[in-house]
Amino acid sequence: MLINLLINLKYFKGGMEMTYKDEKDYFAIYTHKFFHEGIEELLEKYGDVDRFNELIELIISFEDNEEFIRFGSLKKIGLSFREAIVLDSKKIPFIYCAEQGLGINHLFPLYLPEISHQLVNRDDFDCILSVIQFSYDSSSGHYLVKEEDKKIKLSDIRPYLTYFVEDFDNLDNELPEPSVDFFYRLHNLYWEDKKTRNFERKINEVLGFCYDMWSLNFRVCRTFRRGAFYLMGCNALKNNRDSIVMEDIIVGYLTAFKVALSDIRPLIDELYDEEKWADDDSWKKRLF
Repeated sequence: MLINLLINLKYFKGGMEMTYKDEKDYFAIYTHKFFHEGIEELLEKYGDVDRFNELIELIISFEDNEEFIRFGSLKKIGLSFREAIVLDSKKIPFIYCAEQGLGINHLFPLYLPEISHQLVNRDDFDCILSVIQFSYDSSSGHYLVKEEDKKIKLSDIRPYLTYFVEDFDNLDNELPEPSVDFFYRLHNLYWEDKKTRNFERKINEVLGFCYDMWSLNFRVCRTFRRGAFYLMGCNALKNNRDSIVMEDIIVGYLTAFKVALSDIRPLIDELYDEEKWADDDSWKKRLF
């Protein structure tokens, strides 16, 4: 498998096979080169890691994957503050437990995981919601309207992703009762070792070259990575680990891409209880 992947790469020493329009563009040519060199380096270093080839094959496919390009080209995240629905977390146990266990948004005041040894924060909980919103936007062909925003936020899509990760679309799984302790444990996860941390950083670097090839929205790409971090942590807890290992990184990225590149609207419809949330008082935050 490793040899086949290396042979099938579109970059060869001595020349390149370009797969996009502007073959003469200097930046595009060298981004393409660095992308494939990064792929080769990853395969040589980590090709024996379980399911890694599955992730690499997916990343290589992004050179001409229309769903990926459409997703990464979105210009905004969800609705504006004025338009978006505002939830009262105290009325929604899952969100309340997440907010209590994950602590403050990691961008305020500083995000220093190397010092705090805490990778997953409330911002990442919000980022996986944004990835879901991106996917919904991309599949529908239009930006969210208020009723769609409500359906996404109040459906059980985030709980299913949190507790079952890549099996989030298997509705035979029964959701557990949410607890602050689960999210507190999630908040305190860190890389198993330096090699694991460098593994994720190299994947992100290669994805960065792929994003650059298509001039994708940096904010979308940054949000996607943070959403993947959340899923990596969830997968570690699902497997009773107290640190994030390479398997969690692979599953986190594969699951994030599964959400991003699939039409998840039918699943959200199935996980949304319209009758339960019909009364605004059951979820809405009163600002005044």
